[in-house]
Amino acid sequence: MFDLQWLGWIIAGVNTIGAVLNARLNRICFLFFLMSSISWVFYNVYTKTYEQIPLWVFFTATNIYGLYYWPKAKSRKGKLFNNDEVSVQPMTIGTKPMLIITRGAPGSGKSSFVTEMNLSDFTLNTDRLRLMFEAPVKRPDGTLKISQDNDRRIWGLLFSMLENRMKKGSFTVIDACHCRAKSLKKYLDLARVYNYDTVIIDFSDIPLKTLIERNRTRLPKWTRVPEHIVNEMYDKLNHIDYKDYDYKVMTPSQFKSRYKSDIGKLYK
Repeated sequence: MFDLQWLGWIIAGVNTIGAVLNARLNRICFLFFLMSSISWVFYNVYTKTYEQIPLWVFFTATNIYGLYYWPKAKSRKGKLFNNDEVSVQPMTIGTKPMLIITRGAPGSGKSSFVTEMNLSDFTLNTDRLRLMFEAPVKRPDGTLKISQDNDRRIWGLLFSMLENRMKKGSFTVIDACHCRAKSLKKYLDLARVYNYDTVIIDFSDIPLKTLIERNRTRLPKWTRVPEHIVNEMYDKLNHIDYKDYDYKVMTPSQFKSRYKSDIGKLYK
């Protein structure tokens, strides 16, 4: 007499192969699922566990439907998958998806450079997120400022949005100060996971005097930062040295020279 325990293991193995093929978006998975569900029907008949038969008959019908519907849906919608390939390719400016990170003290020209390079549509900006959470608030002296009371939620939201974009291979720019080099590590970890090229645009060579002068005339007024904060953030700018990661550090002029034409092609 055939060992039913081994039959159960064999059917489970066939179903596992189907699950792997399904995860890889391969239509053949339905053949394995079909073989598995039919086998379970006969297994239940043989073991007289009749209450399970309707369930496996339903799965059998579902797998036949899947075999029939998969190519039909692909040709009709043009969005379903052909094995491992996706018909829609994300926008990028290189051979791989790219993450661009700005780095510099307030007033160094990060956001202005992003605008100048026509990158705003691809940018996640921490100050914009702060203003979405809360309108500008008054300081004790009556001047307005962008509140940082929600920063834990702001950074959580930014990384959630970033990872969602990276899962889809979307070209992305992060516009924030990132004065401490260690603040870049999480980005580099994500870039490694999602196979992104990473470019850090470094504005740290802007003299402190220039930063203070620019900060005094920034508009709208609530984007201005107290001078002692500018000094503190300038002092925090330190050397980036992550030897175990693959990334490039460029000055704004270097980035513009290398990528301006590629960025222009995004809009054609």
